[in-house]
Amino acid sequence: MLGRFPKLELLKKYRLTQFIEIIRAVKSGDIKTFDESLAEHQAFFIQRGVYVIVEKLRTLAWRNLFKKVYAFNLLMQLTT
Repeated sequence: MLGRFPKLELLKKYRLTQFIEIIRAVKSGDIKTFDESLAEHQAFFIQRGVYVIVEKLRTLAWRNLFKKVYAFNLLMQLTT
């Protein structure tokens, strides 16, 4: 799962704003927001045939959350 997310302007241009919160949640590691946005736009994603792919982005959200926790833990160890 490597790659880049589309820019905000591109999503707005093609009226794909349903992806905006998903992308923000993945980048920040915000699992709660990811799940809420996925549930809110579930019908849209299913209709477009991308639901399973979007759901797999949860793995990236978890990875980013773990990276933040690890960095915070490392910082705390260095300051003590």
